[in-house]
Amino acid sequence: MLFKAYNFRIQALLTRIWVEPSTQRYFRVKYQKTTYFLNASTTDKLSTVKNNLAKMLGDDRDPKRIRLSTSNFNNPPAYIALDKDNDTIEKLKLEDEQILFLSFWDENDRKWEPIQVEWPDPLVDDTTEDEEYDLEDQLGKVDLETGKGKAKARK
Repeated sequence: MLFKAYNFRIQALLTRIWVEPSTQRYFRVKYQKTTYFLNASTTDKLSTVKNNLAKMLGDDRDPKRIRLSTSNFNNPPAYIALDKDNDTIEKLKLEDEQILFLSFWDENDRKWEPIQVEWPDPLVDDTTEDEEYDLEDQLGKVDLETGKGKAKARK
């Protein structure tokens, strides 16, 4: 009987780990060259996420003047504003590790500023497949037996 009770508890634990979806969501919020990392529960409202972001930004930002948007990542991307502050993360169908885009209300222009994100340049290798990279020319000839040459080799 005791074995069945432990077996049941183990099954319940494994079900909780592998079957039940996580209620936590992690977001990357991008603004110009900066990325902010936020976490929220699926039951949190968008207004709560904005409040947390406003605290993170500092300088007494008003959460009502913060707009979060999603993107379809086409070229050029189309941004979809998340305007319903009372909707929950789950109702907005925001996924875990989703990228959100930040913009602010511009008092001077009386409109939302355009989304400004600068993506990093891709890492590109200086050499192409056609070019051969000659290591001997770069390092100089080294005699590994005696360690004589431009640089001593370590064993």
